[in-house]
Amino acid sequence: MHYGGRAKLPVSRGYTPYGYNRTATTESLLGFNAQLRDSFTGFYMLGNGYRALSCALQRFLSPDILSPFDRGGINTYAYCASDPVNRVDPSGRMSWLKALFQKSITFDDDYQVLFPGRKGVSSTTFHKEVFKTGNAGFVTHGHADGSPRLMNEHGNMVSARKVAMKEIAPRLKGLKSYRADPNKPIYLIACKSGASGAAQEVANALNRPVIGYRHNVLTPDDWFMNTQAENHPWLGLFELPPIPYVRRTATPITFNPVGRIRRKE
Repeated sequence: MHYGGRAKLPVSRGYTPYGYNRTATTESLLGFNAQLRDSFTGFYMLGNGYRALSCALQRFLSPDILSPFDRGGINTYAYCASDPVNRVDPSGRMSWLKALFQKSITFDDDYQVLFPGRKGVSSTTFHKEVFKTGNAGFVTHGHADGSPRLMNEHGNMVSARKVAMKEIAPRLKGLKSYRADPNKPIYLIACKSGASGAAQEVANALNRPVIGYRHNVLTPDDWFMNTQAENHPWLGLFELPPIPYVRRTATPITFNPVGRIRRKE
């Protein structure tokens, strides 16, 4: 919205997810995501002129020097990793989750219970560290039908991406170790998070590795979650494969965000 004319009346502007506005005029240079629009070409010159974004083409007009083997991603012309709804890219060099610009969530205890659970349903909890690994963990429920959905802080099954943005990302931002290391993984402890695609969606949303599991999992109580390694014979993490009455030590699987190639250390 901007103010136009002598009467200073508010004028509304509508944009597509990539910022295109068919009725755009030169009355105001302030455009999509509060970025300045070039009055002659209609492009957005992001990063103080580093790269031009064409909203009609939904892409940049020049490649990124941080691609394809750095944080820019494998698509050298992509804007916001092809996810402009959840990401912003004011510098033109690499996109960031919009959630990362939100207020961080901090707490003093070792873990925070987001949903206390109900009859037949255990709690949803964020842990600063699990299994003595130095990595945070999010314990929740996967969906029984195998779809990429997780239980949120209200006890509802929603998309894994929404859980990543609203429940996980602000709490990771509150941890110094995660602010300092974009490659630091997080555990997603939920039934079939690996098989359903939920772990991959969370990895894509957070733009960091996520450790998930392909089968149903049996977790220790919250207060035991960081007392032993995950392969401990009694207090570790177990999974239930399709074979009835058989449980075994859970096998963690790491899911890296799509579009990002991890370099060897």
